[in-house]
Amino acid sequence: MSEIKLPYIIAVDFDGTLFEDAWPLIGDPITENVLRLKMEIEAGSKVILWTNRTGEQLQSAIEACEEQGIKFDAVNEPLPECTAYFGGDSRKVFANEYWDDRATRQGISSTSGIRHKILKDAIYKFGAIPQIDMAIEEFIELIQALCKYKRHGACRETLSAVKEEMADVNIMFDQLRLIFGDCMLQEDKKLVRLKRLLSDEKQ
Repeated sequence: MSEIKLPYIIAVDFDGTLFEDAWPLIGDPITENVLRLKMEIEAGSKVILWTNRTGEQLQSAIEACEEQGIKFDAVNEPLPECTAYFGGDSRKVFANEYWDDRATRQGISSTSGIRHKILKDAIYKFGAIPQIDMAIEEFIELIQALCKYKRHGACRETLSAVKEEMADVNIMFDQLRLIFGDCMLQEDKKLVRLKRLLSDEKQ
């Protein structure tokens, strides 16, 4: 077994993931994904550009990412650490996460019917009030994780802790939707208000 310790690796697509799909041209950057990737890099992740682009189109993509402050550790090939770890070029680009607009997620959380049943069963078994109390606890733990992230800065530990608590909060928030009903009407109103605020700031 190799003693080489691999870094946390993210393989990320370009068109439709980091930038709007405008092949063969360069679309507008997808800000939320660009910012998230930069946070991952700051936390110590290694990043591989994983794209079908070649030649001039590939170079244009790399330059567009560099303008956004993203520098890749590899392009369409495994990291040298991975080649050494697996004893050669495995052909497949190894990563801990693969970001692609055409990817499909497998698992319970991606299957709405199964997820919905699990959440309903949890409320039925434990009761609405205990689950509300649990939601409060999870919200507090997310606040604590965010405070630790702000205090200690971006690193694999703090970023992982925030994601862990976000997952707990998402599960509890969806149970609150089942208990209290949907809040889409209220959410739409707040989004309209936010849109107006953003428009005012641009003027």
